[in-house]
Amino acid sequence: MSLPPQSTSLGKVGLSISAIGLLIFIVGFACPYWLTTTIEIPVLGANHINVGLFKACNTFTGCESSNEPKDWQYATAGLEVLGLCLSLATVSGAILYVCVLNTTWVAKLKWSFIATGMLAGSAVIGGCVVFVLNRDNVSDLTAGIEYDIGWSFALGAVGGILQILSAGLFIVDCFV
Repeated sequence: MSLPPQSTSLGKVGLSISAIGLLIFIVGFACPYWLTTTIEIPVLGANHINVGLFKACNTFTGCESSNEPKDWQYATAGLEVLGLCLSLATVSGAILYVCVLNTTWVAKLKWSFIATGMLAGSAVIGGCVVFVLNRDNVSDLTAGIEYDIGWSFALGAVGGILQILSAGLFIVDCFV
């Protein structure tokens, strides 16, 4: 299948980066390793605690959903879900642009997924900022315990940054 003439190399790179960003974000979004810490408990040993957007896990009791999420946890989850939906829209639009498009609505479609890519990345990064600013306020049960940023958080943030980068590439592609 040959690609339409408006499908440039930069467009293909933008699509690839957007799709990779979406996959990386989904892995980070789903895993409960946004925050990690270890608490030494006499006699029992080390309790490794991992906190994600929707559940927390520890060595002794396994994983469970948060019983009473705080407002900032709702805000973070909402921003991350919004970022996920917008990332899916961005990748879908980029696929249409690169593979299926006719020339009558190229510009409109391109600007729409540039906007969704920017908004997706902004929502994800915003959620990450809210999460980091409140990381030591995860639970009343663990007050005073410092958490470290986990690998899931890093993947989520990188996924958001890649969405913004792909939107930037599509902007450049509009003017080349």
